[in-house]
Amino acid sequence: MIQVFGTKSCKGTQKVQRFLKERRKEFQFRDLTIKGLAPRELDDLLKTYILTELVDTESKWYSTRGLKYLEVDLRDEILDSPQLLRTPLVREGSMWIVGVDEVAWKKLV
Repeated sequence: MIQVFGTKSCKGTQKVQRFLKERRKEFQFRDLTIKGLAPRELDDLLKTYILTELVDTESKWYSTRGLKYLEVDLRDEILDSPQLLRTPLVREGSMWIVGVDEVAWKKLV
């Protein structure tokens, strides 16, 4: 089963949901504002991506928390505030796709 992680207001998340619906692929959506990633899910994601690739440095959360100027443990920050993640996150099994990437999405269908 394909899982989509993001927020309801995220344009990229809406785009991947529309993409999957148009191809009649079933998926499960998880709103990161309600339930973030579990530590094990983040560890699984980190097998493919490095932490700095996962953080949305353009996000409101990133700037209001002042993370540009602080030295912090990004893993802990992501677990505490999943709004820092680049979205959408798409997972099928152990395969993860971060951000809007239609070429990679086509491999899922």
